[in-house]
Amino acid sequence: HSGDICLSDGKIYCAVAYGVSAGEHKATEHGRIMVYDTDLNFLAEKRYPTLFDGITALDGVLYVGVGTMDRTPHRGCRILRADQKTLEQIDIVEIDPGFEIEYGVQDMATDGRQIFLSFYAWKSRHAMAVCTKDLKVVSAQPFWMGHGFDFLPRRFDQPGCRVVAKLE
Repeated sequence: HSGDICLSDGKIYCAVAYGVSAGEHKATEHGRIMVYDTDLNFLAEKRYPTLFDGITALDGVLYVGVGTMDRTPHRGCRILRADQKTLEQIDIVEIDPGFEIEYGVQDMATDGRQIFLSFYAWKSRHAMAVCTKDLKVVSAQPFWMGHGFDFLPRRFDQPGCRVVAKLE
């Protein structure tokens, strides 16, 4: 399961969950960060002993949602931080997004200052939390794009390009 991708410094980073099957947990489950160039040539990967979902990069750090197959409503989620160049884990931070969720972080994006996290929320069905780069939640709200979002670089902001959602 390729949970999310991000483009940073000319590379594509992909958060991948392996060994997931219809809600059954298996000993073979793990996550990987996979790295490609913009021509989709494979460059590197790092394997971790946990499932992954959302991913984004900010100031040389990869932020990766540590996935869970738990549909039971819960308030906490975990974010792994890794060095963007070496892919080595820095730490895992537990956050409370401010509402009950299913699973973990679905998608991540950044505007270069803050990190945006989307979730399957328990009551509103979809929700978003906004965090600082040290993962302090600064806002939480219902959000209609539960199946993915991202920010486009300015170079795509030209006539003929369509912006689906714009956050201020």
